[in-house]
Amino acid sequence: MELRQLRHFVALAELRSFTAAAEREHIVQSGLSNSIRALERELDAELYARGTRPVRLTPAGAALIEPARRTLLAAQSAGEAVHDIQNVLTGRLRIGVVGSALHVVRVADQVAEFAAQHPAVDIHLTQAPVLDMLRMIGAGELDCAFVTAVPTATPHVRLTTLATEALVLLIRDDHRLADTGVVYLTDLADERFVDVGVDWSVRVTIDAALTAAGVVRQSHCEVNTWELFLELVLAGAGIGFVPAGLAQQAAARTPRLRITTIEDPGLQRHIQFAAPNPSDRTPATRHFIDQLRRDHPGISDLM
Repeated sequence: MELRQLRHFVALAELRSFTAAAEREHIVQSGLSNSIRALERELDAELYARGTRPVRLTPAGAALIEPARRTLLAAQSAGEAVHDIQNVLTGRLRIGVVGSALHVVRVADQVAEFAAQHPAVDIHLTQAPVLDMLRMIGAGELDCAFVTAVPTATPHVRLTTLATEALVLLIRDDHRLADTGVVYLTDLADERFVDVGVDWSVRVTIDAALTAAGVVRQSHCEVNTWELFLELVLAGAGIGFVPAGLAQQAAARTPRLRITTIEDPGLQRHIQFAAPNPSDRTPATRHFIDQLRRDHPGISDLM
């Protein structure tokens, strides 16, 4: 079994297209097909269902995908470790980022500093839902990520809190609560709400707080971006909870938006850094964690 064959198989499994996988691997499509057929002969198993579009893995193929990824990651780490000993860090660093955390944690500055210190490392940044990024770290598809806290643990992933941010209420200036300053959750029972998706960590925190306060309400509008959220609140579609830093930026740009504090000290979100278990980290990931620790000493809990 060759690393090249495993790499071709992983590309096909991820892209679900022979054409796209061949392009990513910089070979002709027939070469990719021959490589995967050779892997199937060696394993004495069919890895993908013939005649399906997009490509669908067989049970044998599904069983192989995670071990294949880990084998490729281990091979990459082995090569990087040799270069690391020679004080030349190479390879790649794949970082996941929750966009709404950028105003809380200096992600761009951290990446820029790392790039300047290690010019031979290719850096790839990805934005995706938190649960997807945690799954990608566990599967070896991401090296680390800046995420918001979620209530469930993810296998093979370590998390440490970098910062905490209050959640506030954002409303339009003609709303009845516009000049209140501070309100209680129980004051909001009859309000129309603009919300982010139910799988967002902010929404999970808000729903739990409202339930604990005995407030029963229905979401009037549900969105999947903060940009649309802000536009709807400004248009008067409803009021909504938002991270304090994001609310301050929006209110500074748009005078019609007002910020109201909620009398609930538990209504906050946690920005966390996620990385694989220490044994699964690449040299580039370890160096990035060491750099990050200078700004956030508590990240040592991750080790």
